[in-house]
Amino acid sequence: MRISPRTARLAGSVDRDRRPSLEVCLMSASHLNLVDLNASDDSEVYVLGRGPETRAERIRRMQSNAKALAREQVEAMTEAMMQVAQMAEEISAGGDAYPVGVRELCSRMKADLESQAKSVEALLARSDSR
Repeated sequence: MRISPRTARLAGSVDRDRRPSLEVCLMSASHLNLVDLNASDDSEVYVLGRGPETRAERIRRMQSNAKALAREQVEAMTEAMMQVAQMAEEISAGGDAYPVGVRELCSRMKADLESQAKSVEALLARSDSR
């Protein structure tokens, strides 16, 4: 039996009529990537040399994830507020196609939404500086 550097045929797979041969692929070092264990990104790498995560570490990690998700949601809400403010401006400037009361209300909504969105952004910026 001939063994190539990349594959090795397992013994017992000689009878090709009844079952297919099994091949084991040998991993070459060029396909391996080094992992920085000190990196602070959210990728999960389990280091066998370390023990399991303590409860305090899990709590800190989960709180950090929850804060990041909450920030994303607040940013999405702020963006949606600005989009609604833009629509309200378009309606208020739409002329006679829109009823007078709707145009007036949209004009006030635009100003309110923009100032509220800026307030939310300022609160986010203040919480980041802490």
